[in-house]
Amino acid sequence: MRTTDGRWPSSGVPLTRIIAVSMLATLISTVFTLPANAGVLPDLSVAVTPAPATAPSGTNVTYTITVTNTDTTTDSVSANLTDDVGNGTYVSNDQGCTFAAPTLTCTVPAITATSTWVVNVTVTAPLSTAGAFVNTATVAMTGDTVAANNVAITTVPVTALADVTIAKSHAGALTPGTDVTYTLVVSNAGPDAATSVSVTDTLSASLAFKSSASSCTAVGQAVTCPVLDVPAASTRTVTFVATIGAPVAIGTVITNTATVSTVTPESNFSNNTSNTDSLTVGSGPVDLTVGLTVLPTTAAPGDTVTYTVTVTNPDIITDATNVVVTDVLPAGVTAVTPPTTGPAGTTTAVSANTWTWTIPTLVKATSSTTPTVVTAAFDAVVDPTTTLTTITNTVSVLGTEFDPDVTNNTASVDLTIVALVSDLDITTAVDDSEPDQGDTIAIGIRVTNHGPDEATNVVFKDVLPTGLKFKSCTGCSGRDGRRAWSQMFTVASIPVDSAVTIILNVTVQASDGTLKNTASVVSSDQSDPDGTNDKDSLNIIVGGTNGSGSGSTVGQLTPWFMLLFTLGLIALEWARRMRPVTPIGSTYGFDVPF
Repeated sequence: MRTTDGRWPSSGVPLTRIIAVSMLATLISTVFTLPANAGVLPDLSVAVTPAPATAPSGTNVTYTITVTNTDTTTDSVSANLTDDVGNGTYVSNDQGCTFAAPTLTCTVPAITATSTWVVNVTVTAPLSTAGAFVNTATVAMTGDTVAANNVAITTVPVTALADVTIAKSHAGALTPGTDVTYTLVVSNAGPDAATSVSVTDTLSASLAFKSSASSCTAVGQAVTCPVLDVPAASTRTVTFVATIGAPVAIGTVITNTATVSTVTPESNFSNNTSNTDSLTVGSGPVDLTVGLTVLPTTAAPGDTVTYTVTVTNPDIITDATNVVVTDVLPAGVTAVTPPTTGPAGTTTAVSANTWTWTIPTLVKATSSTTPTVVTAAFDAVVDPTTTLTTITNTVSVLGTEFDPDVTNNTASVDLTIVALVSDLDITTAVDDSEPDQGDTIAIGIRVTNHGPDEATNVVFKDVLPTGLKFKSCTGCSGRDGRRAWSQMFTVASIPVDSAVTIILNVTVQASDGTLKNTASVVSSDQSDPDGTNDKDSLNIIVGGTNGSGSGSTVGQLTPWFMLLFTLGLIALEWARRMRPVTPIGSTYGFDVPF
């Protein structure tokens, strides 16, 4: 019961206040009604979508990972997302997440009710041998009401991928009617093996398929070669032989390309056609032959010899063009101006001891038994100081056309070198072999060259005995008055079968006895095969009878000796007047050093 002042007896609070409070509470509860799960976090779910759904090995797959707040009224709090890329190779993401193989970690911000948060993760697919690769995305938020949708596992099948390329080349004689071998090289850049690979090559009409060691076959002009499998980073080679048509004109350019294919998907189809192979049909083969001779075959240092070169074209179809003969002379001989040249249009030259003969066109043979032969020659001088006994010279020839036999493109010849030989013979004579003291007598000295070679720088001497005094020299000039008892004479040269003669005029000082005069050959540039005639002596008897010596005396020679000496002097003087020579002194071709 309330009291008269409107209060409840138990509380002492006025009734009106209690009613007011009750009405206010009813109003608040009506305006601000709380949900049944007030204070509980919402549910986050994760889903993954790969693009493409199937990936060739080695290509990129982008995973779109979507985190969704499934609650219609409540926002989420910050969550954590992890993405395990498995056996794929992580590349990138677009939300600044961090990667520590094999897991990508992302911080997911608060997501409003019914909204999403997305991250795109790019991963490279493994090789096709893996078969497939798996991606696992997991979202975690404290208080998440449903755990079943917090993990998304996605499997992407991996297919094989290859990249095959082809290159083409050729080799052969490249003349009408001959074979050319084509080589086709197939390469695979991978990353997987290329299977059931095949090559196709469509030949020019100028070619005809002949054979193949690589199981290539032809239908018409189309040649097909099975290559089978080509592992990644490997090559396979196939070859086939085609024949150039005999009627094909020289100068014809034959071009063609080859293509390669494989059943394995490829990353690049733009390189499946080879380079354009090009060959120019040339003239037929020419078997050039070169020959070399030398005359004389035996020579001495300082001699001149002649080398003769012949070049032969036996082919009855093709002219040989731009034929060049080269002779690099060996040590011991030096080339000089060529004495002869080849046919019209050819040229010869000597440079750095190399003789070159250029033949613009060596025409084809007139018949199978009459080849075309051209000849040129040049002189060479044997080194005067050479010590070689044999000098081998080699010449070579080269033309533009294919030469099927190069064994006859060089030729050699030997030149035998012999030493120079001069057989010098010295003789002496006196006009009075029994003089008296105070008489003047004449001693003649003659040096004869019996050959076979010219004698040069001949040195001989005469030793006067005690009792004879030098007075003068006929056939000599210079400082004769200072001549010592032993005198050397030098002769520049004595031709074969020629002789030089001098006469010594001496005064007899001895009163009696036998005086012996000796003359001898000292040296020359040539070897002397007979030394027995290189020295001669004669005896002069003063106040007694005729002496005897290996030399001649006037008494022994009778007046013919003086006649011979006189004629010799006349001949020397005539030669001096008619043909100047290097003199002894300055008159007779001798030098008399004192």
